[in-house]
Amino acid sequence: MKVYEDVRADPKHMKKTVELIPFPFYYKKLPTFQNVITSLKEREEIGPSLEDSWFTVCHKNNIFQMWNKEYVDALSKEILSLVGDDLVLEVAAGDGMLSHWLREYGVNIKATDNMSWHQQNDAHDDKKRRFHRPTQIHSEVEELDGISAIRKYNPRMVIASWIEYCSELDCEILDERPEYLILIGEGNGGCTGSTKFWGDEWNEDNKTPAYWTQKGYSEKELDIDVWNICRTDYPWNHSHGSTMLYTRLLCDEKCFEGEVKK
Repeated sequence: MKVYEDVRADPKHMKKTVELIPFPFYYKKLPTFQNVITSLKEREEIGPSLEDSWFTVCHKNNIFQMWNKEYVDALSKEILSLVGDDLVLEVAAGDGMLSHWLREYGVNIKATDNMSWHQQNDAHDDKKRRFHRPTQIHSEVEELDGISAIRKYNPRMVIASWIEYCSELDCEILDERPEYLILIGEGNGGCTGSTKFWGDEWNEDNKTPAYWTQKGYSEKELDIDVWNICRTDYPWNHSHGSTMLYTRLLCDEKCFEGEVKK
């Protein structure tokens, strides 16, 4: 993971702050990694407690991941190397922005979401909104929960980014036995998905193996997180996000539905 030196903005340039990357985020033009880093540095210079700080602006706009050209390009190449033109399914896709940009980079991808965040946003309850998705949809997203979507499209690969904290959707996806799962979020020990998925090998009294090992998958952190920036990162250390690939090692009866999966 690349770590950046803490280089603070010159105070005389402070008036330029917060306009480098617009919010809501870049649905018409994807920023470069350097665009995001520059905006992150200048927003952090304002101070974490103020209205236009990095985390505050991301929080207000329900933004979890800072998609950028280098990250999306690298992720698309990883996907294409594994499944080629086969359909990829994104579940819990929120506003569909990740699928939108992966599609622009040549990935055959379908975005789905159960849209529960719409109901929570409509309730105007800050506690409910805190860990949910943006308030607008900027790309085509089919209203369908994750497991129903997997059963409908039977994809070789499933992608899920920033699964709601404590949700067991990550485990439920593996129960459906896709060949590949890509998880984007804070990873083991972070506020993404379930503790059941990651297990608890450190608990001497009650060791619990990771769910992905129990289901017969291997784990690999993709070598693209040098471009990964999320809402909890800092300009001198953007190491909170991870992009994990899970690959099915064993084939069982769920590998066969009409024809053998490649």
